[in-house]
Amino acid sequence: MLVFLVGCATSLPTNSGRPEAVIAAPRAQVKSAIVHEMLAGAKGWSLVQEGEFLVVFERDAGLGASFFLGSIADPTVWQQFRVQMVDREAATEVYANVTLRHGAHLLGDNSGSYQKAQHLLRCIKADLEHTPRPPAPPPEPATPPAAGARR
Repeated sequence: MLVFLVGCATSLPTNSGRPEAVIAAPRAQVKSAIVHEMLAGAKGWSLVQEGEFLVVFERDAGLGASFFLGSIADPTVWQQFRVQMVDREAATEVYANVTLRHGAHLLGDNSGSYQKAQHLLRCIKADLEHTPRPPAPPPEPATPPAAGARR
């Protein structure tokens, strides 16, 4: 049941329903910008796989994910950010996916992170195309308390 809940996706208004962008820059420059953005600061991401058309980053998904999705033998659940790049005539198409992983098993899309991933791609696009960065997306609305719950 938990795998089903994690796998329920909230799609974005993009062609794929996932984070994507077309960036007017060569793939090598786009890839370098993505790696820099993901590893800069204290975001906790590590580069775990790199190829000509792919980069994959992971970080600990946190205590909540470990509690609900981890196991006694291996409590750590990883958040994975996978970026695929495709050459286009004068641009690079970038497609991202955010998933949760426990051991060798992908647990499903982490669609709650799609807005942040899309914003990251828009910021990289703005930087490489020398335009202003877009404003940060609004925070997720708070879940209202259940009926009869104490406040």
